[in-house]
Amino acid sequence: MEQYTAAAAYNLTNLSPQSWDHLVDDMLVSDKLFTEYYRHLSGGSWTQAICDPQCREDQLCNIVTSDRTDRRHCDFLRG
Repeated sequence: MEQYTAAAAYNLTNLSPQSWDHLVDDMLVSDKLFTEYYRHLSGGSWTQAICDPQCREDQLCNIVTSDRTDRRHCDFLRG
């Protein structure tokens, strides 16, 4: 059973890398939006562990790169 769709949940016109890039930009400044993303990531549970700043950076980094050994694309997240 489908819990949600990313396009609908985050108001994305498509699921292109550019759309996700804009979503990450928005999550960098919106705690509410990031919390919604993190809740979806945990299967919709409100009882998941608190995501501290390092956790948030790691989660957003996972969106902007597929190579977990190369974090250069994640450097801007520390902004």
